[in-house]
Amino acid sequence: MTKLNEADQEKLKQHLKAIDKILHQNTPLDKLKTFEQIDTTLREQIQEEITPEIAQFFFQKLARLKREDP
Repeated sequence: MTKLNEADQEKLKQHLKAIDKILHQNTPLDKLKTFEQIDTTLREQIQEEITPEIAQFFFQKLARLKREDP
């Protein structure tokens, strides 16, 4: 796997901070009381909200590449 360059690492951090803010605003406070609750809640949110969106981008890119180079 290719390591991100510094500029892309910084962009990713900025986007992740924005994602954090959104997820935190939409998480009940009772899910943020212990490390275990935070970890479980975050994993659930990633699986439900983030991973499907990222996967969709990759699948779209793959489909586009297959159309361009069958």
